[in-house]
Amino acid sequence: MAKAANKLTASQLGKCTDAYKRYSDGAGLYLRVAGDGKKRAWVFMYTDKATGKQTELGLGSFLPVDAEKGVKLDHVTLAQARAAAEKIRDQIKAGDNPKAARKPVAAKTFGTVADELIADYERTGKFKGGDKSKHLSQWKQTMGENGPARALRKIPVDKVTTDDVERVLKPIWNTTHETANRVRGRIETVLGYAKAKKLRTGENPAVWKDNLEHLLKSSKDAKAKNHHPRVKYSDCAAFIAELRTKRGDGSLALEFTILCASRVGEVIGAKWKEIDLAASIWTIPAGRMKANTEHVVPLSSGAIAILNKIATFRGTDPAAYVFQGCRRTGQPRGAAPPLTPSALLFIVHLIAGKGKATAHGFRSSFRDFAGDMTNHPREIAEAALAHTVGNAVERTYRQNTAIEKRRVLMQEWCDYLNAEENVVSLSEARAARNAG
Repeated sequence: MAKAANKLTASQLGKCTDAYKRYSDGAGLYLRVAGDGKKRAWVFMYTDKATGKQTELGLGSFLPVDAEKGVKLDHVTLAQARAAAEKIRDQIKAGDNPKAARKPVAAKTFGTVADELIADYERTGKFKGGDKSKHLSQWKQTMGENGPARALRKIPVDKVTTDDVERVLKPIWNTTHETANRVRGRIETVLGYAKAKKLRTGENPAVWKDNLEHLLKSSKDAKAKNHHPRVKYSDCAAFIAELRTKRGDGSLALEFTILCASRVGEVIGAKWKEIDLAASIWTIPAGRMKANTEHVVPLSSGAIAILNKIATFRGTDPAAYVFQGCRRTGQPRGAAPPLTPSALLFIVHLIAGKGKATAHGFRSSFRDFAGDMTNHPREIAEAALAHTVGNAVERTYRQNTAIEKRRVLMQEWCDYLNAEENVVSLSEARAARNAG
């Protein structure tokens, strides 16, 4: 038989004054008087099914015995106490532990929410394009443990502020602006996702308009002042010479990037299935290209030498990345992740100096070399950079006929970088320019 409830009346509450006594309202709700005979509080008593012990839950203070009339005091009314008690009874009926339910749930971190969003996007097919793995990889790289947003990962997602976002973006805003802007957009998306999941409230601290635009230089200013700083082509041979003293996939990937005049994302995302060593051809799928058009790269002798070196000690598993990042313990070589763009940028800064050059800037170095040091037509140089030239018919024709012409240009670039007479240390080259 259910216990009777709502026994107490408003007039009876004034008489509940005995110290150390509990006055029952029924069905587990009590008004408890403290030992001083003045303080009073609502409690709910129930038997914990897991332990079999009588358990007490506080529901808040009630008016003290000697409360001064006419003075408003913050307290829980009889009606409020009964409503709270009813919720607890419902929890018990549902098989829940009301005491455990009161323990605060640890707030999810930005990193946890970012990982959940990426998994959700991967599951629901929200990564679009010809090569969805490219977008997935970029999200994981930028939002991951070693990415530019790593400083946010351990912060509770509801505590991320504009200052936090600014600290992440400021160091890379001018040196790698395009990447920084994408990182900002992804941070904004993660925080928006968190708000939709009711994990945070208020404004999104990563939005640009009326927020970060006042703290960071506009994209127009950043691009105008620092559009991919580069090593002059006359210094590239010296840069390559110093680069070859470094070990690891990062150094090999950077040299390959320079030799092929490719974008960093194209190189670090390359898999062996795209490489034809016998024909000295690298075919990049449309989905991995900026213009969403397949691009064929004729490989110079230097580029082939790098690929052969890697193939010798790692093999050429078609599904494996050519240039690989750190593997987890027990992870097979074929399952290793790709390098991150920051790995190549670190090496560039190590050799050329921080902020003095970027990996992408070597494309400009190559273009200047092609224009100043060779007689190749502009269209061949632009095609080597996978730039859009002419109409669709012209582009198709050139794609089919200009590969061997581009091969000659790429080999001349390789030979220039390897010519001993062009190798002057970067420090000597800078000193000579400063003296002049």
